[in-house]
Amino acid sequence: MKNALVLHGWPQYDISDHFLCNYLRKSGYKVFPPNLFSEDFLLTVENILEEVETQMVKEKPDLIIGISMGGLIVPYFAEKYPVSKLVFISSGPKLEARSKGFNLMISVANLLLRVKMFSFLIKLPDFIFKFFYKLSNPFNGNEDDRGLYEEDAEENISYIKSISLSKEREILNFVLGIDNTDLLVNLENETLIFSGEKDLLMTKGNGVKLHKLLRNSELVVNSGGHFNSFTEKDLLKFDRFIKN
Repeated sequence: MKNALVLHGWPQYDISDHFLCNYLRKSGYKVFPPNLFSEDFLLTVENILEEVETQMVKEKPDLIIGISMGGLIVPYFAEKYPVSKLVFISSGPKLEARSKGFNLMISVANLLLRVKMFSFLIKLPDFIFKFFYKLSNPFNGNEDDRGLYEEDAEENISYIKSISLSKEREILNFVLGIDNTDLLVNLENETLIFSGEKDLLMTKGNGVKLHKLLRNSELVVNSGGHFNSFTEKDLLKFDRFIKN
């Protein structure tokens, strides 16, 4: 049985029932979807590597998948496991969002965390919280996708409110402090990259940069945004990649 390590994004830290994880199980993989936001350890690359290796015991990943923020961690595992195949979904060498609302919210959140007032945002009524969420991650897709966007937004807001203030501070510092440009050029892992044409948070440009830096990579650009840059429609290309 092959092993697949699936690294989640922010804020959804429990992706054990994600359709991709279920598909991998049906394809004969043992899936490891660790909670990177666990209160049991400080969120650093070193601690993530140690925690995942503890969970996997002596097993090694044949496939390493990073979703959004999770993709920022993938290169460190790739360096350790050079024969593992890699999949990046809605990610890049570093965070470079094109959403003005998102960049504004990051600046505001960083300020509020520094003055210890971030809890103010968490305690906002749901409808106000949802307004700010949609300001930072606006819907810009086809109307057929609006239902999926609304569902994803509701789920994300629920996850955000379940994460402790101290962990939110760790996540923000972690994401803002990572730039994998120099690390990526040294990786030779076979890689598949999925990017959404309408993604404002991890843009198509981020995917293009990944593709240029990773010498053994393929880039797939679809019409999705951040919430749907990888859907069940992409499983055919994904399946060909993992079985090749």
